[in-house]
Amino acid sequence: MDQVAERKYEVLKRLDKEIESLATLRELTNRSNAVSGGMVSILDSFEHRLAKLETTILPVYQQTGNLQRRHQNIEKTLASLDHVLSFYNAAGETEAIIRGGRPGEGCGGVEGYLSAMDKLAAACQYFRTHNPQSVELSNVCTLFDAGSEALSREFRDELKKYQRPLNPIVTLDLVALEGEELSEETLSSIELIPAAAREDLSLVAGWLDQHSHSDKIIVYAKIRSHTLMQTLQALRDHQRTSSVERGGIRGLAAATSAAGAAGSLTPSLLTNSSNNSNSPAPALRSRLTNKIDSTPKSRSNKITNMLERKTNWVMQRAKGRPGLLSAGASPTLASPFSPYTPASPFSPGLSASPAAVGAAEEALEDSDVLLYMTQVSGVARLGLVEQRLLQQIVPVARHNTTLETLLRMPIEQLAQQGEHVSSCGLKSMQQRGDST
Repeated sequence: MDQVAERKYEVLKRLDKEIESLATLRELTNRSNAVSGGMVSILDSFEHRLAKLETTILPVYQQTGNLQRRHQNIEKTLASLDHVLSFYNAAGETEAIIRGGRPGEGCGGVEGYLSAMDKLAAACQYFRTHNPQSVELSNVCTLFDAGSEALSREFRDELKKYQRPLNPIVTLDLVALEGEELSEETLSSIELIPAAAREDLSLVAGWLDQHSHSDKIIVYAKIRSHTLMQTLQALRDHQRTSSVERGGIRGLAAATSAAGAAGSLTPSLLTNSSNNSNSPAPALRSRLTNKIDSTPKSRSNKITNMLERKTNWVMQRAKGRPGLLSAGASPTLASPFSPYTPASPFSPGLSASPAAVGAAEEALEDSDVLLYMTQVSGVARLGLVEQRLLQQIVPVARHNTTLETLLRMPIEQLAQQGEHVSSCGLKSMQQRGDST
């Protein structure tokens, strides 16, 4: 009985604990339900408030977006108006610059002038496209044409400002250069146009080419071609004067060198290099100090030997019998570079006998050959100098056509001279052949 009672007591005790645990669990459940209800209530209130806020804010947001788009449209419209107004104001803003004088005289220089011309070009294009009947189109185009003409005139006048022939002594120094001596450094020492003027000319030439005025760049080729012709004429005059003074073909080169050492120039075509700050002669001669011997005798020999080789080759080709002018040839045909003897018809105090006159004609033919070969070499050397200058001024797309136009007249003149020398040479050879 005691065991049954103990067992019952233990069961009742457990039951009481379970009842207490159940009561605690029920209390916690009630609290959890209360908290959940509060959270649901709060969330419902928040959702209601969000819906109310959305109802209130959405129209404001949409209206703000519309205002932003309108603001952007207004800004774009103002920018377009400013852009269009700049076309209407272009004539007034640039007239003082365009009509104020030469393009390079203003405070902005050539660049400022070209900037004003770009504004006028844009205005002309705008009015032609959008308002071709407007008065502004006439005003702007008139001013643009005046500026274009001023640029063309400035380009031409600036080129003519430096249109003077090269010192013939410098030309002969160039002719005497061979191989590595004829380097870029040597060519760069010949400053036909100062650097500042070259930059302005390059800007103007580029603008003219860009705005369909490439035909006005042809004036560059014409002016520089005329200058090249003057340089060749100065070289011919210098050589002929030296030939008469020295009385011989070999003396021609020696006299040229001596005249160069004394600084003499042809007065009819040249300005004295000592009074000409742009003369390339001092710079070139200083560059050539370590390249060639500048003494008259050595330079004379070098020029003479080079021209002898070229002339012999031409004479051999003309006659069609190579080697005739080489050493050991028939003594009846004198070398065109043989020095004159005291019995030369150019010697003073001698009578002009028929034989002397014939010898003089023959000597003059040989002198023509020497002059012609010097001209050929001069054109080749000066062509390199002009090509280098052209590359610094003329747009790249116009290099070939401009150089072709520039060299056309000198080359045509060389062709005519060559035909004359060849004709005289063949005639002289035929006469010699008949006499033998």
